[in-house]
Amino acid sequence: MPAKLVAMALAVAATSASLLSARQQRVDIAYEMARLQQRMVEHDETLWRLRMEIAHRTHPDQVQRMVATLDPMSPVLIDWCPPMLPGDGRLALTPQAAVAGSETQ
Repeated sequence: MPAKLVAMALAVAATSASLLSARQQRVDIAYEMARLQQRMVEHDETLWRLRMEIAHRTHPDQVQRMVATLDPMSPVLIDWCPPMLPGDGRLALTPQAAVAGSETQ
């Protein structure tokens, strides 16, 4: 009988320890989430402050004057872009995939 009592006490202690550990992990995660959310709010405030500063410093008249002083612009061609598979608009992973994709259609 005393062995059963000791075993029960050990089982209750182990269960209590695991429950306490799980609760502590939940508290730690809640703290980390709150800290990350506060950082996000701070970053949003910084972002809006910078957007306002940019808006105050750039007026449409100034932008038009700056664009007028630039040389004529032309699009940049991208030679390094992977080929597209014909018909479905997906990028081919390799040139062989592009050839295989065109053969199936």
